[in-house]
Amino acid sequence: MKNILVIGLGLIGGSIAKSLNKTEFNVFGMDTSSQTIEKAINDKAIVQKFNNIEEFLVHNDDGIIVFATPPSTIIEIIESNRKILNTNFSITDVSSSKLNISKFLKGYQPKNFVFSHPIAGSHKSGYENSSKDFFNQKKLIISKYFSHDEHYQRIHDLWISLKADVLSLSIEEHEKFFSATSHLPHLISYALIKTINDKGIDIEKFSAGGLSEFIRLAKSSEILWSDIFKSNLENIEEDTKAFIKNMHDLLEEASKNDSKSLLKKIQLIKKGVS
Repeated sequence: MKNILVIGLGLIGGSIAKSLNKTEFNVFGMDTSSQTIEKAINDKAIVQKFNNIEEFLVHNDDGIIVFATPPSTIIEIIESNRKILNTNFSITDVSSSKLNISKFLKGYQPKNFVFSHPIAGSHKSGYENSSKDFFNQKKLIISKYFSHDEHYQRIHDLWISLKADVLSLSIEEHEKFFSATSHLPHLISYALIKTINDKGIDIEKFSAGGLSEFIRLAKSSEILWSDIFKSNLENIEEDTKAFIKNMHDLLEEASKNDSKSLLKKIQLIKKGVS
């Protein structure tokens, strides 16, 4: 059986622990919340808790370590446990942004670290919202970075065992793509909700249907998303400038007497999502 340590038993980490076949994996857990650990043990999602990575290493000389924490926390933990790099352990993460982690790891060129990003998030967080079918048929991005083939294959197979649809991207591609499709929409949502609150409008009373998705995104974990915004700042800033320009272009068209010009522009934009 494969030994696997899941660090952080929130929505993603908890779902990984619940989803793993217990006849194939011995699943261990680490979390700052004793209540979460207790629930995970009671649910038989994990067989045992560890207080730190050192305890896991004492009992194992091979296996998989999954970081299901914000990027800054991953860096902090690895900085205190550098001995796990370039070992027999295969290591992965589930972060939405990889830049700060990859910059930190670059000096070590770890053969055993494989980047992962399950496209299966939710505005709901915490172990209580995790699910054993969370990754079923969901897209999963995997990035090789410096990893050797055997570690890459082991992490690839881990996600396949969770029934994820695995796709490969470079770190650079990942950050550019998800800056536009995920990070910018979250940033806009937080900014929009602040704009509405600053106007003194009761969101619950006066929100129209189109606002519901922005509200959902703005309910996402502030700890996680402040970390992501900092990590992928350069790409997000570039996409924000392009977004603002496109907003101004549409408003400029709206200010013209020619209403057909604005209509054509909106119709062309709609073709991109049809």
